[in-house]
Amino acid sequence: MRFPGRSLALGAALLLAGCGDARRDATRTVQAIGPAPLRRDAAAFHKQLFAAPPARYFLPRPSHWPASFTRLKPLRVRAYPDGFALALRERRGLEEGLYLIPLGMELAPRQSRAASFSPLAEGIYWYAFTD
Repeated sequence: MRFPGRSLALGAALLLAGCGDARRDATRTVQAIGPAPLRRDAAAFHKQLFAAPPARYFLPRPSHWPASFTRLKPLRVRAYPDGFALALRERRGLEEGLYLIPLGMELAPRQSRAASFSPLAEGIYWYAFTD
């Protein structure tokens, strides 16, 4: 006798088990790289990108990302005047990842209805952007 509910529950459990992987993996990689080197790379990259006043944000090409950013395997990187959003997980209406404040900049990102931030290390936050 087959129990469709059992396979459905197993599938849901596997899906939920995978939800925390991106944050856990990112936290481990941040610890391996070190917050200061990651923020130092963010500061150098930020200075290079924002030499001229930009729009609200833009998407630098992956070929221009620092090696420490690439090591985190982001889906994309958005450059903002106050930092970088490295998208690590995406679902309908939700994007999550790391928000990096470049070394030398000490402003915390601002919460809003569409953006939440929780600290992981000094100047590094786990973010969630919603539509």
